[in-house]
Formats: sequence, C-alpha cells, structure tokens
Amino acid sequence: MRLSSAILFVVISYVGSCLAADPKSIPWADLGGEEQRILGKAQPNWDDYSVERQQKLLAGARKWKSLSHPERQTMERNLAKLKQMEPARRKQVLQRLQRFKSLPAKERARLRESFRAYKRLPTERRQELRQKWRKKTPAERQRFRSEWKRKRLDRRRDVNNQRRDRPGVIRDRQRPNDTPRKRWQRQGKRSDSKARQQRNRARGGVRKD
Repeated sequence: MRLSSAILFVVISYVGSCLAADPKSIPWADLGGEEQRILGKAQPNWDDYSVERQQKLLAGARKWKSLSHPERQTMERNLAKLKQMEPARRKQVLQRLQRFKSLPAKERARLRESFRAYKRLPTERRQELRQKWRKKTPAERQRFRSEWKRKRLDRRRDVNNQRRDRPGVIRDRQRPNDTPRKRWQRQGKRSDSKARQQRNRARGGVRKD
C-alpha cells in the first residue's frame, strides 16, 4: 500500500520534527531528485518556510528514504491509527512519544525490548493484560508505576553492587556512624595522599605523610 502525497507529507513533517535542524537554509534546487519527489507537496511554499521547517522536512525525507519497506508500512499503519484518534487522545499519544524520545538511549532500548517481549506474548495473554490495566483506577495505575520504578532502581543498585564486588575492585570499608560525606572525605584524602606519593617518587624519593 502506497502513501498519497498528502499523507506522505504529513509523515515526513512528523519524522523531521523529531530530528535536529541545521541552521542553514537550503534552496529547493539543491535537494536531490528523490528528496524533491518525497517533498513535492512542499515545493510551492518551500521558499516561504522558515529555515527550521525546511531543515525538519529535509531531515524527515532523508529518514524516510533510509526506512525499509516493512518500516514504512509500520509507520503508515501508526499514522492511520493516529489520524483516527480523538484529538485529546492523539495529543496524549504525541506527548508520550516526545517523553520517550527525551529518555536516555539505554532507557529507550530497554523499553523497546520490553515492548517486543509484550508483542511476543499470545494474543489472549495480551488482551488479558490490557483488560487488567483498563480496570485499574488512576490511583492503582500510579501505584503500579511507582512500584515499577522502585524495582527498576533496585535492579540497577544490584548491578552496581555486583560490579563493586568483582575481584580487583576496592570497596570503601564501612565504619560505625558512617555517612556518605565522611566516606567521600576519606576517599578524597586517599586520592590526595596517592597523588603526593607519586609526585615524591618523581622527585627521587618518597616522603611519608
């Protein structure tokens, strides 16, 4: 299924809005043939567009060119669903997408993998999970999100502890009435002492502090 020129223009505008813009304006004649074909609907008003909009449209066209046929079909389906939504629902989805794009790369990758795992579930199981979520009250959903974030932080803390427990990793010894500030001060003193020892060795002798 092929996109009409009007729908394609909307897709390119949307994709380009997610990419960075170059501050330099680009004349229409400098666009490649494929880019001009994709952005054909924009040609009459191209020179009237702001530099930012020109660059976003061009970035979207280049992104569209790099997509495979299945990826283009997926984008087309998503756009069709978006156009069928109520305005309030559409706004909510776009806001969530912007929040997703603002996340660190590792977090986005983790969420994508979670979504793939969800898609691999049997249809009946996915429907069951969706129904359970719809039945939750706003307060229950908020508690679920808070618990999910807490578990994520716990997993991250466990990973960090495992790294510190690896052989060759020196851990700061815990002391009675210890605080993060006191540990930080001890670590700073050790670093200063080591630096002084290195300077003394370079001068030809080691001075005891």
